[in-house]
Amino acid sequence: MESSPVIAKDKVIVASGDGRIYILDLQNGEKIWSYEIGSAISGTPAAVEDKIIIGAEDGWVYCFGAK
Repeated sequence: MESSPVIAKDKVIVASGDGRIYILDLQNGEKIWSYEIGSAISGTPAAVEDKIIIGAEDGWVYCFGAK
């Protein structure tokens, strides 16, 4: 399944089939942050209340938020 990018405020959230999730600046496309889950990502990310939630093909659901 191919993931679609998600726009949240001034950022674009992209999940890739190689097991990485990226946050890009909406205006210039520069990478702000990335994380390697280590398993293919099977769905489109959800942005909810300053958190990113994504499912991966390893059977886990991951949630990322600001520190």
